[in-house]
Amino acid sequence: MEKMKENTGIIEKLKDACANQNGILTILRIDNIDDFYEIYGEDMSQALREECISVLNEVTEEDDIKACLGNDEFVLFCKDMKSKSELSEIYFHLTNSINRLLEESFGEDSSIYMGMSMGAVMVPEFGNVYEELFEKAAKVLDFIREEGRHYIAFYDAIDIFEVLDAVEEEMEQDTEYDGAMVANESNYEAIREFMSKYVMTYKNPACEVTINLDAIDDDINYDTFQRIITACSGLVGRILRKSDVITVKDNVIKLLLPELSGDALITVLSRIENRLVSTAYVRLIRFRIESSIIGPERELSACNKAAI
Repeated sequence: MEKMKENTGIIEKLKDACANQNGILTILRIDNIDDFYEIYGEDMSQALREECISVLNEVTEEDDIKACLGNDEFVLFCKDMKSKSELSEIYFHLTNSINRLLEESFGEDSSIYMGMSMGAVMVPEFGNVYEELFEKAAKVLDFIREEGRHYIAFYDAIDIFEVLDAVEEEMEQDTEYDGAMVANESNYEAIREFMSKYVMTYKNPACEVTINLDAIDDDINYDTFQRIITACSGLVGRILRKSDVITVKDNVIKLLLPELSGDALITVLSRIENRLVSTAYVRLIRFRIESSIIGPERELSACNKAAI
């Protein structure tokens, strides 16, 4: 495998491939390599890299372009590869092979798990200029590093990372949170039970709203989706009253709205829908809003639903 810094010809090959061929450009990083070096030394670190190169050569085509970026990173251009799952198979095969080597060398008690991270971008779907494509793959890799995870992720035209950062920054700047009370699941259920008894006694209706969130793109990983859900719950909570209650479980946001009539509920639902639609998240998720009125004798469906 050629070294990028020592061979300008490899850069020209990558530029030509990105400009004229279909495929996937990806950057692969061996995580924890510095820790591994400190514990096991230079010889074992070199053996680890050589094993990585060997497996990469084994699982990729001969005419794919492969180069070392340094001690812990590689760049690959997999020609005519159109399937994300195919590259994912390479990623998991490589990860398993490296850790199998560690287990064979040091036994199951090895103190270092060698995770791999891979940032990839489809060509020419997201461009045909090597420098720009490399930057997109590197952006994905940086995001993985910030998350402290080991996995493979693909660049998306939506630029999900900029969307997340922008909305979270907006929320951080809005330091004067003056919205709904945030409760965990058990406290939410306790408040809901109390509210039902209160409604039965004083005949003041209340409402419960459920917002179901689903990712539009199946490639959005779990941690990223959880960030979206957390941000959406914060956005919704900010437009509610202090007396309202909000909780989140999995992909569902639940709201309790005391002393709210059916007509007022329609107004609140409209505000919630408009708030979610107004953010860039509408490009990443679909949501469904359902509501019911907690009446004096039973819960009557308000039949107010919105699906985006």
